[in-house]
Order: sequence, then structure tokens, then C-alpha cells
Amino acid sequence: MSKHTRHARIAAAVTGTATAVVYYGALSIPMLSMTTTPAGAQGGSNPPWFPSLMAFEHYDSERTKSFEQARFGGSLSGANTVEARISPDQYPTPYNLVHLSRRELFVFGGAYGDEGGIGSFVARVASQTLRTVWSNQLINTIETNEWNYPGVLSALQDGLLYLIYGYRLAKLDPHDGRVLGQVELPTLAAPRDTSYNGLSGWPDGTLVAKSVYRQAGCTEQGFSAFLQCLDPTDVPHSVVATIDPRTLQIIDQAEAPEFIGGRITATVFENHSYVYLTGRRPCSATSTRTDA
Repeated sequence: MSKHTRHARIAAAVTGTATAVVYYGALSIPMLSMTTTPAGAQGGSNPPWFPSLMAFEHYDSERTKSFEQARFGGSLSGANTVEARISPDQYPTPYNLVHLSRRELFVFGGAYGDEGGIGSFVARVASQTLRTVWSNQLINTIETNEWNYPGVLSALQDGLLYLIYGYRLAKLDPHDGRVLGQVELPTLAAPRDTSYNGLSGWPDGTLVAKSVYRQAGCTEQGFSAFLQCLDPTDVPHSVVATIDPRTLQIIDQAEAPEFIGGRITATVFENHSYVYLTGRRPCSATSTRTDA
């Protein structure tokens, strides 16, 4: 990861849940190191994400869903039998899974407030038994009276877990779930009505995230806030923020031209870093990050 000595300027432009983890044995997971070490993570083919089967929800920052380490263990021409195991422990409203190695599986859940989730948690799950190794409930949104809507769990090349939930970004130790650091992200609405729905990143490690909102005065939870609030469009424009994952300091922030519902995408093209936002207005430019 290069030093974050530049000023990252953002020019923003628009371009079913369950309570248990079900693990299907259709993919063969390559064996990585049984312990996570930053040194072993450097030089991966999918920066800034950890070089494992799935360290980011759509595999890479471009959200291609091309899981290059996945191997199909069955037949492509004949019938297949798929083994399914149901975890004995409960993981309410899971959103996504992250792998660091064959034995290091993590689940993020609890963030669908309209489906029974009470707030974001991260749990390490034993891949053989699907039992909980540790679990960290980061927030109880019933107690804090906040909108409960999912962000995402990811693993960077440093081998640490990064959870974006509500208007916060937290760094967790994968060995015991301890929170190593946390930052509150900028918002143009009341924090209780703000969520950052996911994040992306560039190869040097810089993270980029975007806010969404629940209408002020609405008490709907989860995705229902986009459907059941009196006027779900009566919200501020989204904020796009860049974050240094080492220090969790906000590098820069910018107001998007409108409210952006879809999750953020980042890429590098011809030595320029870009972020793409899906909105309703015609696209007149691309979003870019420049060096100073």
C-alpha cells in the first residue's frame, strides 16, 4: 500500500433473508495460510482485497462477480449431487460471507431491521461444523433508535476485517473480533437516518463509500424504508467519502449530484482512479480521484 500523501479529490457524477448459514459443497476452496499475516497478503491479484476465495461481496472493486479462485468440483456434463449443511447456531438476517482461508469464515448480519435484525454483528464460523467461534454485536439499533440497513463486511490485504454499518466504518481483528478502530462517516441527514450501503476501494488501499438515507420522521426499518416511508425520495443527496484504512481518517468527501441508491463501484483506467455511481440523471462525466 502506497503512502496516502495525496489529496484525494472526488468529482462526483452519475452514471430474502434466513437465520442460519447454509453451506453448499459445490465449490472447492484453495488452501491458503491458516493464519492471517499482512506479509502473506501482499502481491495478491485482487487489490486492495485479501487474496482469498471471497474477501469482497462481489469479489473485486468492479463488482464483476468473477471469483477467480473458485473451482467447480462437480460434472459439467452429467448429474451432480450437492451436499448442504445447516449451521446449528443462528445468524439472524445474514448479508454476506467473507473468507480469509479455508478455515476462516466470517458472516455479517443483523442489519435487516424489517426482517428481525436488531443491529449489525460479525461472527467467525468454524467451516467444518458451522458453529460460532466468536461473535461481536457492534450495535443494537433498537436501543439506539437508528435505521437498521446493511452495509458490508470485507477483508483487505492487511488481513483485517472492515465493516461498514450505519454511518460507521469499523476495523476488526479476525482472530477474536475486537474492534481495532472506528470512524463516523459524514452525512447530510440525521445520523439515525443514515446508512452507508457498502464500499469499494482502489489498489493502493484507499476505500470509498457512499451514503443513503431514510426519510426524516419515518420509522420503517431495513429496505422497507425505501418503499414504505411517506416520501422515500425526500432525502438529501448522497455523500461520497474516501477513507485511509490504516488510520481510518477521512481523506476527502463530496456531495453527489443526487441521491444514489445503488452500491458504489471503483476501478483504475489508464492510471486514473474512478468511482461510478448509478443515478437517474443523464451521465455527463465520470467520477475521478486525482493526485496533488
